[in-house]
Amino acid sequence: MVHQPPEDPLTGNAQSLVILDRLSVRLGSTDPEFLREMLLTYLHASDPYIEEIRRCADLGDLTSVASAAHALRSGSYYVGADDVLAHCTSLEDCVRADRKENPLQYVGLVLQSFEEYRQSAEGLIRSQFLKTRSTPVSS
Repeated sequence: MVHQPPEDPLTGNAQSLVILDRLSVRLGSTDPEFLREMLLTYLHASDPYIEEIRRCADLGDLTSVASAAHALRSGSYYVGADDVLAHCTSLEDCVRADRKENPLQYVGLVLQSFEEYRQSAEGLIRSQFLKTRSTPVSS
């Protein structure tokens, strides 16, 4: 039996707890505003790479697919997107090593793992835990 993390009461997504833990450890911070900003930055910065992977895969341009996967992989570790990191690495390795297997099989894995991460991260961003505090400072 595979151990599943408990469901996160804030987001309803068990993966959110894993991401939150990785974020805190890897970035060395538990400050909700900082963690929220890092998630937003990663998601925003990743969109062009995701689109480039899709576009270049459709064109069969494997060198550009690998290049975009490398760029996406770069920030994935720090924000706890470990599945994205692993699939980007496999995709890159497959293209660069000119292996016999089809590197396009990894494109689907990269896109799927990124969308799963996005859903969990957006849940965290919407959660009370990572909302920017708007409490007025008393004088």
